[in-house]
Amino acid sequence: MKKHIKTILIVTACVLVFVFGYFAYLYIRIYSVHGNLEKKGSLTIKRLQGELSLDVNAPYWQDIEPAEIHLLPQSARSPYGNTEKDILVKGVYNDEEVAFLLDFPDPQEDRRGPTNPDLCAVLFTPRDASAVAQMMGFADRANIWQWRAELDTQRYIRGDMSINAAREPTAGGPGTQTPMSEQNVVGKGEYSNGRWKVMFKRKLTAEQKEALDFKEELDIAFAVWEGSQMESSSRKSISVLRELIMGE
Repeated sequence: MKKHIKTILIVTACVLVFVFGYFAYLYIRIYSVHGNLEKKGSLTIKRLQGELSLDVNAPYWQDIEPAEIHLLPQSARSPYGNTEKDILVKGVYNDEEVAFLLDFPDPQEDRRGPTNPDLCAVLFTPRDASAVAQMMGFADRANIWQWRAELDTQRYIRGDMSINAAREPTAGGPGTQTPMSEQNVVGKGEYSNGRWKVMFKRKLTAEQKEALDFKEELDIAFAVWEGSQMESSSRKSISVLRELIMGE
C-alpha cells in the first residue's frame, strides 16, 4: 500500500511540474510579446507634389531617408515565427494618395503559390486602439495591406491585370481577418540581389466604411513572411507599433 501511495505521489508531482512548466512557458512567450508591443518611436512620411507612380524605383524614393525597423519572430501564437530581420521603410503622400515602400532581405525569391510565397504587410490601427499579443491581432478595428508574391507574378509577369497583388482585409483580433467590401490598395514588388522592394499605394480618403482614413491619428506596424522558411499565417516576423506622422 505504501509503495502504491508513493507511486501516486511521484506521478502527481511529475504532472504538476509539467503543468507548471507549460504555463510558465506560455507566460514568458505572451509577456515578452506584450512588452515588445509597446510603441517605439514614430514613422514620419513625406509630403510630395506630383503623382505617385507604382514604381519601386521612382526618383522621389531616392531623396527620402529610410527608417530602419526591427522585426522579431512572432512568438505569441503557434505556429511561431522563424526569422529576425531589419527592414527599411519609406512613406510619401500627396493631396490624393499615400504610398509606402518596404525594402527587406530574403535569400530566396519565392513566388510560388498558393502555399508559402513571400509576403509582407503593413498594419494600421487607430492610435487609441488596444493591442493584444501579436501584430495583426487587435481588440479594435485594424486595416491590413498585404502583398503576396504569387499574386504579383500573376499580374505583372503573366499579365493578368484582373489580379491585384495586394489584399486589404480588416482585423478585430487574432484569426479574424475579413476582406473589405472593396479592395482599393494596389501593390507591386521587385526582387534583386537578395532583397525585395515592395510598394503599396491607396487614396488618402477612405472609400470603404471599414477602411481607416489617413485624416485620423494612426499607428503603424509591419510583418514579413519568408517562403523559404515555410512561413505563413501566424508564422512570420513582426514589428512593434509606432506612431504614423504625416510630415511636410
